[in-house]
Amino acid sequence: MAYGMTYDEFWNCNPERYIAYRKAHKLDIKRRNEEMWLQGLYNFTAFSTALSNIHFDGKSHKPNKYLEKPIEIFEKTEEEKKIEAEKAKQKVIAQLNQFKEQWEKRKKNNGGTS
Repeated sequence: MAYGMTYDEFWNCNPERYIAYRKAHKLDIKRRNEEMWLQGLYNFTAFSTALSNIHFDGKSHKPNKYLEKPIEIFEKTEEEKKIEAEKAKQKVIAQLNQFKEQWEKRKKNNGGTS
């Protein structure tokens, strides 16, 4: 009855039902345990971020930021992977273009000498 079965189900139903209730109960405990572990990870990240920023003076290091989005616990679909790869590609292209512009600007300011 601790698994959620009624008294009548326990004594009058097929024993297979008891096994199903027991498996469901174990899965529920496992799911709850994983939820609590994930909550602990979020709490640890929040506390770590806050404590590392206590002595932030703006000179010695950048302030740490809390997670920008939830932690992914399921595998990404192929479409999500493609979108993420395209975003990363565009970010690299933008960084390289910025580097190129800075290089050309320095070259121009130095009169064309290296």
